[in-house]
Amino acid sequence: MKRGRYRDAIKSFKAAMKCDSNLEQACKNKIKECEEKINPAPKPAPPAEITRLTIDRKSLEFGCETKTTESIKIESLPEQWTAISDADWCQVTPGEKKLSISCQTNWLTTERKATITISNEKMKATVSVTQGGQEEF
Repeated sequence: MKRGRYRDAIKSFKAAMKCDSNLEQACKNKIKECEEKINPAPKPAPPAEITRLTIDRKSLEFGCETKTTESIKIESLPEQWTAISDADWCQVTPGEKKLSISCQTNWLTTERKATITISNEKMKATVSVTQGGQEEF
């Protein structure tokens, strides 16, 4: 129905209320329906999607003969996340809200670097890993 017809209907319901008090509540309900058709309530905005990816360290340093594993705390929304190292000598092991990182022995005399990319569905974070080289004899 067009807006003009809803306005006409409202007038008719108001007139009916004046003629018969028994129709008052029914007419008020119908008037309210017509007014909602003329001026519909705005649709509620969809809830804002919260995303988060935080890490407690952005870089790590290892000695050439690493025997320890370092851990990074990860907070993520959505909770699912992945981690990938761009170097085969730097291994990553995802855990419950943490990422364990270890390195193979560096037999070279120069340091080497790797980047670990941590991501969830919406965001990414990186960790720089540096591993020292062997001392020259």
